[in-house]
Amino acid sequence: MTPLDFVRISFRQVLRQRARYWGVILVISLGTACLVAVTTLGEAVELAIGRNLEILGRASLIEVGWRPESVGDGHRREFSDRDVEALRRLPLALHVAPFVREPNRLFTDGRKTAKGRLVGVEPTCFALLDLRIAQGTGLSQDDVARRRPVCVIGSTIREELSFDDGNILEKTIRAEGLVLKIVGVIGGIEDETLASSVFVPITVAKTQFASAGQSNGIYVRARHWDDVSQLEHEVATVLQRTQPAYAEDMQVQHFPDKIRTIKTSVLLVKSLLFTGIATTLILGGLGIAGSMLAAVQESTRDIGLKKAVGATEIEIRRQYLAEAISVSLIGSFIGAVSGTVAVVVASGLLEMVPHYDLLLLSIVGSLCFGTVLGALAGFIPARKASRLDASEAMRFE
Repeated sequence: MTPLDFVRISFRQVLRQRARYWGVILVISLGTACLVAVTTLGEAVELAIGRNLEILGRASLIEVGWRPESVGDGHRREFSDRDVEALRRLPLALHVAPFVREPNRLFTDGRKTAKGRLVGVEPTCFALLDLRIAQGTGLSQDDVARRRPVCVIGSTIREELSFDDGNILEKTIRAEGLVLKIVGVIGGIEDETLASSVFVPITVAKTQFASAGQSNGIYVRARHWDDVSQLEHEVATVLQRTQPAYAEDMQVQHFPDKIRTIKTSVLLVKSLLFTGIATTLILGGLGIAGSMLAAVQESTRDIGLKKAVGATEIEIRRQYLAEAISVSLIGSFIGAVSGTVAVVVASGLLEMVPHYDLLLLSIVGSLCFGTVLGALAGFIPARKASRLDASEAMRFE
């Protein structure tokens, strides 16, 4: 018999006995589909998981400022537009935004008073800090250019003041003599320092609030948390070059503990996913082995007849091995098609960009793995079938 004959006969046997094999094929197709989807979307999923975790900790955030001991010595230290533009040219920097921060400011609506931070920012700062606007809008570039007295307040400031009727937009608060119109309220996940802040255009903060000697700073967000350490070094190098006189007074810091926490969480999720996939595929392999052993048991008399008419052990072994591989390949093919559909659907729903090179590689890899899985699972049943004694097999009941 030619190899093509073995393939044709094995597929015909699988289709003829599909009631026996459908459960095994379903398990293998499920595992293969998950393998294709996770491999293709793995990087995008990792970034999405990390991004959601990062909202809680802002692990890829670098904060540039001045050392506390250097502030208040009579010399005003500021970062210029030239510093900001130099940092924005760094390839690893996703967002760069200067800020002016005034702690321990009092805000009043005429009836109640709240204490918090006043932060002068550019519009890009909201995206950089993952600040979600629950009501209204954020600050605009026009607000910055025209120095409009508008603000976006944190949830804690809103609660401490008397804005409890839900109609807060267009109302005003007073910050040490300056009347600020509220254009937005921050919502979603916030840390306490941001929730108790009032954000105004940076031009307003510099001209109306910044005290002599008060430090200001720059927020820098890395494109990926793995780039933070290198980016921190590059930021420090750039600023030491642009402000050599104050190089020793600068403070560039990030939060490595938060990065380790995110990496651990992402690794745990990925480990659980691949463990589940591996378990599913192993169960599929065991299912093939069990089904093939049952097939050998039921076909004992047929095997004896084949040997009696001249079939060799190698031919019988190849027949059952080909049948096991056929079962695994059918399941792998269905899984590859299902996984591809899942990738396309998930990419659209979750707004992810799949790696199509990885998709093709994972499909080819899953079919190759299916072949290996079928061969390993069918080896023992095939060997058992080939070693049956012809006379004893023909007498089997």
